[in-house]
Amino acid sequence: MTRDDAENTNKQTIIDAKNDLIRILEKELDSSRKEIDLLKRENFQLRTRLDNYRYSAGAKRFYSPDDLAGILNVSKTTIMNYMKKGLLKHTVIEDPDGQRKTYRISESAFYDFIGESAPEKIL
Repeated sequence: MTRDDAENTNKQTIIDAKNDLIRILEKELDSSRKEIDLLKRENFQLRTRLDNYRYSAGAKRFYSPDDLAGILNVSKTTIMNYMKKGLLKHTVIEDPDGQRKTYRISESAFYDFIGESAPEKIL
């Protein structure tokens, strides 16, 4: 084996080792991304459950755009337009994939919008 052959073999060995390392790191990155996606989904589910609990427990009342459309006797599109224009304060909850958005309007934001003060809660 000549000196050039030995150098080429060493270079190829180094290239192969680097490629193996790249494959290992790509697998770890893919695994980490999947884990992050799973955690985002779990977080979204927990936030949704917490909001539903708060809603049902009456700790803080939230309305959906559909709820307000029914209360105010307007279309959901009208409510969405009020929100887009900044006339109606709201919270947006996005699922981890960004495929679905859930809109919630707090009771105080609703009363601010209609120009009335929220009723006092009776203990």
